[in-house]
Amino acid sequence: MNKLSKIFVLLISLVLVFATYSFATEPEIEPRDIIDEESLNETENYTNSETNNMIDDNSLLDDNTEGSDYYIDDDLYSIGDTEDITMDVNGNVFVLAEVANFKNVYIDGDVFVCAREVNFDGTTVNGSIFAAAQNIKFNGNAYDAYILAQDVDFLYSSSIGRNARIAADTIYLEGEIYSSAYIAGDKITIGDEAVINGNLAYTSRNEATIPSTASIGNVSFTKEVENEATEEFNKMSIYMEAVSFVLKTAIISAFLLVFCNKFTKMHKEENAVKNIAKSIGNGAVSIIIIPCLIVMLMLTIVGAGLGAVLLGIFIILLYFSMAIASLSIPASIFKDKVESKLGLWILSLVTAVIIWGLGKIPTIGWIISLIAVLIGVGVTIRSIFYKNKKHKETSEVEVLSKEDSIEENENPIDDEKK
Repeated sequence: MNKLSKIFVLLISLVLVFATYSFATEPEIEPRDIIDEESLNETENYTNSETNNMIDDNSLLDDNTEGSDYYIDDDLYSIGDTEDITMDVNGNVFVLAEVANFKNVYIDGDVFVCAREVNFDGTTVNGSIFAAAQNIKFNGNAYDAYILAQDVDFLYSSSIGRNARIAADTIYLEGEIYSSAYIAGDKITIGDEAVINGNLAYTSRNEATIPSTASIGNVSFTKEVENEATEEFNKMSIYMEAVSFVLKTAIISAFLLVFCNKFTKMHKEENAVKNIAKSIGNGAVSIIIIPCLIVMLMLTIVGAGLGAVLLGIFIILLYFSMAIASLSIPASIFKDKVESKLGLWILSLVTAVIIWGLGKIPTIGWIISLIAVLIGVGVTIRSIFYKNKKHKETSEVEVLSKEDSIEENENPIDDEKK
């Protein structure tokens, strides 16, 4: 399973947890005792595409529908943090949640679910299951299953009436599939009591171990191999990323050193630790305040245009922030040792290589990158409002001289007497 699919599943799951709505297209919820028992007890024949054997759907129903007192006679839509589906549904089910639990229910249609975690426990789905999640545990019955996840568990009491199509990192497969299974994953485990009447076609980096007690028809294994061209391309993409970052730093550093004298002057007035600490603090505050200001402007008719401009500037600042930090850090540390602008420019390129390399370290790399972004944003905001010490002292002298001249003009008689 590629990284893009994982990121897509996780982002969709996390974004949707903030909503808390649950409704059906038919608001009326009726007592279970008025269900047309004949319509629920009609047998649905599952077709074995390989052997044309017909199995009775009544054997899958068992007593799954006895634990519920109500049912919904239409489609069900459910959105929330944790959604427990405990009512029978005479229609389709659509669920978006962080955690979705299907407990001992009968669904006479299809199930569409997107969540971080999905659990099917003693549930019969007369149609197909379309699920995207981080973790999926299936202990029930369905006609077809289409699953995209990180971890998937098919327990021994589960059954699929026709085909199962699964893409995941880790897959544990037991239970019974009446037709075929098409699987793609990094780690595939076949249970001792797994039954697949048709074909098992799977793609993985390693061949799965199939127990002798498992009953499986034809097995087709495709080894996932990263060819030499792809490996070479991945290596080149890493090199190009590093070169791109250093080149971006070279351009930004040269621009700041040539056209922004305040940038270098600001770093010479304070020690390195204080300079960097101030930049991180200002950057953290700016990243919080600026987006809030943009949103406030966007909500007003008068300020919408200004908000759009500010948003564009903020995005550009974030994009170049690490390159700005690559110049700010050596300018703070080596301010007394390197006087020439060329020397600072070369040090900025060396710093850029170090920041890029540290950012690729697993686990802590993102923290280093975040600190570099905060320094870049913070030092930019500081330089905009910066006034050097000489300018301050000159301003104070001018103010004092003006006050003295005013006092002299107010007391001309006293001056004559003196």
